[in-house]
Amino acid sequence: MLKELNLYDIKQIYEEKMIHDFPACEIKPFKAIERMHQNGEYFVYGNFEGEEMIAYAFIAKPKDGKVGLLDYLAVKESERGKGYGSKTIAQIKEFLKDHYNGLIIESEHIHYAKCEEDKKKRQRRIRFYEKNGLVKLGFESRIYGTEYTVLYLNTKCEKNVEINVEINVEISVEKGKSEIGFRKGSETEKPEINNKVLMDTEKLKMEYLKIYQMMMPKDWNEQYVEIWDK
Repeated sequence: MLKELNLYDIKQIYEEKMIHDFPACEIKPFKAIERMHQNGEYFVYGNFEGEEMIAYAFIAKPKDGKVGLLDYLAVKESERGKGYGSKTIAQIKEFLKDHYNGLIIESEHIHYAKCEEDKKKRQRRIRFYEKNGLVKLGFESRIYGTEYTVLYLNTKCEKNVEINVEINVEISVEKGKSEIGFRKGSETEKPEINNKVLMDTEKLKMEYLKIYQMMMPKDWNEQYVEIWDK
């Protein structure tokens, strides 16, 4: 079951779990998280089995924004590989569908991997997100010097994309649209609106920038946030 957590619980996760789940360089100062949470622009959810928290997710969303950013997602180490990551994404999608148009997720870009093992790890992560209904957007980013593939989850969907569906993405730069066609085997099908077809890349890019404008000072945005079309 997914539950929204209060600031006391968030601080406990920050101090006891995040140091084990993420590199120190990726963890925001708690004061920044506290400030955004108190402003109603940062939310933390725990996925519970009974009284035990199996996974958690940190999400940033400006008050006037329609799209959120999945800032952190982690599953308890002893429970990894058991499908809890997928279950948590599905529950987040259901939980947020009345309040968000969608959720942006960043995944480290495979072209900037440090070695072959790192590249395979990044590929697995992107495949995991695609398996759970996310699609790559028509732009990429560099945040604090780290390059990302930017993906999008439509929270208005009634269901996720099936695992055995292949995703073919074509970007039309002139129109600023992404057209996603789904193919199964050799047969091409017209995708249902809920499995997604058309996205306004420019609008999503603006929502993405708005999130970082909320999370960091303006001069930091200009220095540390870069976005470019594929």
